[in-house]
Amino acid sequence: MCSLKNHLYLFMLFTLLFTLSCKKHKPLAKSPTPEEKQPDQVLIPVKLEASSLVITLKYKENTAQLIAIESNDGHKIAISYNNKLQLSVLEKYRNNQLYYAAYYETNAQKLVLRTNQFEHDPIFNSFTPIGFYTLDYNGQQQITGVKYYGNSSTDQLLRSYSLAYSSSQNLSANTVAIYPNQTNQLNYSFDNKKGIASHIAESWLFAFEAEYWFLLSSVNNILSYANQKTPAENTGFSYEYNTDGYPSKMTITGNKSTQVFKITYKTLQQ
Repeated sequence: MCSLKNHLYLFMLFTLLFTLSCKKHKPLAKSPTPEEKQPDQVLIPVKLEASSLVITLKYKENTAQLIAIESNDGHKIAISYNNKLQLSVLEKYRNNQLYYAAYYETNAQKLVLRTNQFEHDPIFNSFTPIGFYTLDYNGQQQITGVKYYGNSSTDQLLRSYSLAYSSSQNLSANTVAIYPNQTNQLNYSFDNKKGIASHIAESWLFAFEAEYWFLLSSVNNILSYANQKTPAENTGFSYEYNTDGYPSKMTITGNKSTQVFKITYKTLQQ
């Protein structure tokens, strides 16, 4: 009887050890890992197409630095940078004929402090200075002031802009002073979507030189422009958006006319 009990105890002991051994070597189930959120695609516009106007934008390879804006009406803007990748020269062409150049002076932070303006004479291939403008910035490196001077020995101040921004960092107002005694205020509103030109380097500077409304959309997209003294110039903008949240279509309404642009982008490699 004792022998039977001993065998029973041994059997129970081996069973217990075998069970513990199985538990010890049983692989633990991996807890599910949350899906990693894919970063938003960074898009830059390459073409804006209307019924009679096509605007094409070209960039330095693998960057958002514009090197050209061309349109099928014969106008072209060429932009170049120095060896430190700072904005250097902007040139305007009409039917492949250079007629204007702007030379930029920058500081160590790559901010443009002064732009020297020249007219080009194609016959003599010469440049004539026609003036310059200086720029002031706030702590967020937004342009807050622009002063335009004539080309004279006294550097006569011709006009100035005083720019104000909303809490969303979009332009809200531009107070224009034309010397000696004229003033006007321009007001702007924006949507809360990704701006057409939000990733174009220096887009605001190009907006001073090129009359392309989409360049104002450096944070969000412009919805309205209102001129206090000349209401006939008031302009409205509306959009359709793509799946990435950028405008795919822009409708511009003003001066009793409507223009619709289809917008094409490319992905900026990060």
